Amino acid sequence: MIAMSSNYWDEAKSMLLDDKALNDVLKFHQNTTRITDINSVLGKDEIRSTWIEEKRGRVIHADTFLKRYSFDELHESLWHITNVLKHYIDTDSLNFTLPVLGVFKDQFELETGFYTFDFENRYLVKYQEIDDSVELLQPIRREFHLSLSFFLSIEEAVFILGRQGYRDGLVQIGEWFGKVTSHLTLVHWLRTIFIPDQPWTYVLGLNLRKQFHIKTIFIGEKK
Repeated sequence: MIAMSSNYWDEAKSMLLDDKALNDVLKFHQNTTRITDINSVLGKDEIRSTWIEEKRGRVIHADTFLKRYSFDELHESLWHITNVLKHYIDTDSLNFTLPVLGVFKDQFELETGFYTFDFENRYLVKYQEIDDSVELLQPIRREFHLSLSFFLSIEEAVFILGRQGYRDGLVQIGEWFGKVTSHLTLVHWLRTIFIPDQPWTYVLGLNLRKQFHIKTIFIGEKK
């Protein structure tokens, strides 16, 4: 095998690079960069400051439900996922993340469907049934028991932090995802697979303009 010099790859990159795409990303990044200390801004904004105090330490969850289960009655696997997630959520005073649990098999002493976490009242809240006719879900249901998806609640993020809320929200989800999966790996079999963001959001019954799908981990029994 002939090794290519770094100059070759630099030239190839220059020829193939999409300049418009790069400029679009650069402009977007610059628009979401911090230019002021957000604490100094919020200190002068009574409405946002009050909203923050009301929401501090809470995680976003569905307002409506089909059924709910107390954390105390959850199967051991689900209790472990809930406990690990709660531990890391508690470390952030402001949460822009909506975690959604998908249950694909009837083996956890609760119905299949999609759930959000009401940590304040200690309930797992079922808000959406699984539609067996959806093609996207069929291979997932065959192979996996559970999924844990992380969505950015963009309205909350932008309301508090302006444009930089988008980037800060992504950072928050990245931190949560990394910490949660590192713990779940000890007792569960985890996989990440490609799923298209907008169809997945639709399948989970969420508003595409309010909840941005960022990351999903699929969970099975550890082999």
